[in-house]
Amino acid sequence: MGVAPLLALCEELIRQGKEVRVLIGALKKELVIGEESFKILGAKVNVVTDDGSYKHKGLVPDLLEGTIEGGWLADQIFACGPKPMLRKINEIALKVNIDYQVSLEERMACGIGACLGCVCRIKTKNKKEDKVKYEYKRICVDGPIFEGSEVVWDD
Repeated sequence: MGVAPLLALCEELIRQGKEVRVLIGALKKELVIGEESFKILGAKVNVVTDDGSYKHKGLVPDLLEGTIEGGWLADQIFACGPKPMLRKINEIALKVNIDYQVSLEERMACGIGACLGCVCRIKTKNKKEDKVKYEYKRICVDGPIFEGSEVVWDD
């Protein structure tokens, strides 16, 4: 799935008059995807590469922290990418109390939820006991979008 769903989201948010900032990360310059497309839509775009071959050297979570420390606070964060990055973004979002939605990417063998190959653990609250419990959700059927704070990132 990658960044494609975020392009449609960006377009809709800008149509609604929202300011959109996009943080793109890639291993190297040749793998940066979507920068121009987001700019054409009217988003403010920042890019980091792991090797520093384009724009800034670093990782998206570091760029996000620096952007927030620079005084920019988002109403909401939407992200897709590798789980370690999403986990770190979740920590940042929780720390600064920003809602965070994540598009999880897993191999989806059947695509209809029958094989259970794409499950992720999600926190659920038992209203009677006021305890956090867990359930498994199928990314292909129940997702792929989840609240970042509900995903169990330790798996």
